[in-house]
Amino acid sequence: MAKQVTWCEPMKLDDEGFVPLDLVERAAKIVDLSGAVTQLEDWIAADRARVKKHAGGRPPYVSIRAALILIVLVGMLGKPLYVTNAAEIVRFRLHGKAWQVVGLDMAEYKNRHATQWYDRIWHTIRHKVRTPLDPYPEMAIYKRLTQEAYEAIKNPRNPDYVIARKLRGSIFSSLLAFASARQMGDKYFVDGTYEGDIVADTTPIETLTYGNRKGDLRPSNADAGYYIRTGDHNGGESPTVRKKLWGYDLTVVEATGGYFTGDMPKPIISLSLDNPGVQPGCNARAAFAVYENAVVSADNGEHLVLPRGLAIGDMAYSPGSDEKSYQIPMWLAGWSVMGQTPKRPEARSISFSYEGMVLIEGKPYSPAITSFPDLLDPKSELDAKVISREVFDERIQRRKAFELSVHEVREDRSIRFACPALRGAVQCPKHKADIKARKAAAKKTLAGKTPLPLTVKNVPTTAAEGKICSQKTVLVDVSDETKTF
Repeated sequence: MAKQVTWCEPMKLDDEGFVPLDLVERAAKIVDLSGAVTQLEDWIAADRARVKKHAGGRPPYVSIRAALILIVLVGMLGKPLYVTNAAEIVRFRLHGKAWQVVGLDMAEYKNRHATQWYDRIWHTIRHKVRTPLDPYPEMAIYKRLTQEAYEAIKNPRNPDYVIARKLRGSIFSSLLAFASARQMGDKYFVDGTYEGDIVADTTPIETLTYGNRKGDLRPSNADAGYYIRTGDHNGGESPTVRKKLWGYDLTVVEATGGYFTGDMPKPIISLSLDNPGVQPGCNARAAFAVYENAVVSADNGEHLVLPRGLAIGDMAYSPGSDEKSYQIPMWLAGWSVMGQTPKRPEARSISFSYEGMVLIEGKPYSPAITSFPDLLDPKSELDAKVISREVFDERIQRRKAFELSVHEVREDRSIRFACPALRGAVQCPKHKADIKARKAAAKKTLAGKTPLPLTVKNVPTTAAEGKICSQKTVLVDVSDETKTF
């Protein structure tokens, strides 16, 4: 019969046995590879220099490195990231060699089972890890605050200070996330099979069940917000909006494609945390920073930067984000942005037009496609079972003839699109005298791919045509109007 344990007796984890040494070494490798310790030390030094404060005091019992290794180890063991769990691992589940790997010398401590290990680890986590990242480090987290105390801390806080601290949090968490992903092996990222495609998305994290309700007390996490299911998920402060939860939006970025397909896990490479629905584009950019600046070593010792391919996200990123905070910086950094077309009726068929070009399901087409109604929205007819999959595939294939070609991509990421007649995909009366169009059509015909013939009824009139017809190519710069192109 098992011993009956009362609620007041401390949990003893020694029954679970020692943590395998290789697991402790792996946690240490993640922390050391991440550079998170050096980054925290730099932030602490910068903060002290700003207020002209000397470090003072005795060295902590638990270093930053040791505290991070223990917290990472807790996560690897599948336990909640509580300091209690880290302390219990030190007290009961680490043998001598593991203590050395973590950075703790058993000879310095008379009693390795002492309950003070919780305080020692918490002291380091609070002052050396949390404080450099927290927008409100002086706010007590063990109780709710009065309205006066809450406003006295939050209202005068410099918004730039809050933004800078949240950026630090993104960098810190991304350093550890990418170091964890690299445990798979750097070759998976740099040998050419992986093309640099990534997927970004957000997920809500609830922190308090009561939230910031009206009353005498306020929550201790003043930088959180309300999450709602609809729209941009930002619940704001409106009392008429039904709130789902109080907490944060976690931006998660994972690698995809190449090796990371099928049964191969898609590793998380970046993280960012902010209020629900707030500036998703900026948060994604903050999350990408560590990956973009990482340099890994090839087998021959050569230092390699990581590939940058498709940056895939939902409507919140593109077209929903401001182009100056997401699309333009992403393009300038070498990414190709892939957004999402809403599933609303008004977003189907032609969703946007510019200088004669029309946008259908995220791709630019010649205005001549408008004279072929069956090509504008075959997906709706397929969903309604009006047409078969074979008919749908045939229409999508026919639609490709009207796609605009990318003629030029400039350094500022502006794009020049060309009429499909210039590549011989269609024979357009607007360009019947154009030598390049005629040669392209003849070449296609010789190859057995006859261009689609268009009549004057299929193309816009001179009065209604845009530059895509009058100039053959159109330069589209990046603005709020044209960012979807």
